[in-house]
Amino acid sequence: MKSAVLQGKTIKRVHQRWVDLRTTYSERVYCVEAIEFTDGTYLRFVVAESDHEHQVMPIYPARGPEDGG
Repeated sequence: MKSAVLQGKTIKRVHQRWVDLRTTYSERVYCVEAIEFTDGTYLRFVVAESDHEHQVMPIYPARGPEDGG
C-alpha cells in the first residue's frame, strides 16, 4: 500500500476494543481494529508472521469491523 492514497483523508472514528493479555501478561490493553475515514473507507492492519520476523501490514481499503472484516 502506498501512503499517498491516505493523503487528505479525515479520520472519522478509531474502532478499538479491549484485549485481555492476562494469559501471558497481567493487563488489558486497547487494540485498534480499524480507522474509519469520513468518506466511508477503512484502514486495517494485519500481522504477518514468519520463522524469523513479524511485520505489521496496512490494508486499504478494507471492510469495517461491523462488516465482520
